[in-house]
Amino acid sequence: MHVIARAYRDKPLDRIVVQADSNLIYLADPQASRAAIDDEKTGVGFPVSSIFKFDAALYDMLLAAWTKGDDGELRHLWDSAEPQAAHG
Repeated sequence: MHVIARAYRDKPLDRIVVQADSNLIYLADPQASRAAIDDEKTGVGFPVSSIFKFDAALYDMLLAAWTKGDDGELRHLWDSAEPQAAHG
């Protein structure tokens, strides 16, 4: 499943879910090879509150605002993002 992760300093990341539990969602880079993702087994854990449903247009706007350092726009865009449930 494709998601947007809210990383350090509000940087948006385009990621895929590889595993989830009640507290964390484990993610991998979708551009990584399937073998690399399978080798990681668990991916990188993010708090459930930092994971959002993937929307390509929103991701592009988030990345543009982050790149420009437009904190106000970035906050507004993150507020509009739809949270991703822990199990799907």
